Amino acid sequence: MIDTEVTVDFPVDSITARTKRCLQKIKPMIKLRIIKDCNANVPLKTGALRNSALRWAPLTNDYIVWDTPYAHFQHTGKVMIGENSHSPWAHYGEKKIYTNRNLTYRQGGSRWVEKTFTQRGSSWDRLAGALFKKEFNR
Repeated sequence: MIDTEVTVDFPVDSITARTKRCLQKIKPMIKLRIIKDCNANVPLKTGALRNSALRWAPLTNDYIVWDTPYAHFQHTGKVMIGENSHSPWAHYGEKKIYTNRNLTYRQGGSRWVEKTFTQRGSSWDRLAGALFKKEFNR
């Protein structure tokens, strides 16, 4: 029996820093792809809702926000009415509540992120892996 001792010096700190830099660099590219794919399911009237997410793409945070008035309302897909007035055109400052009635859309629809994720989620994973591998091996 032979006793062998092996010492491995693994640069964990530099690999961790490199990984973080790679993730920050590829994040905007992945976000653009997600926005592009989701926009096929986003309700369309004037295009303002679709275009609002593009402001979030270049940021290196982990969020994409469709930030127009009534975006949450459209994403939920339920009609909202004023708590007191019971009108879809609530009074100024009046709290709005959801009803059981569904919104109707000519194009796109509610829950567009979830719908697109079920359709395209695996392609987003593959894209992220390919972009990360390319960037890390530079």
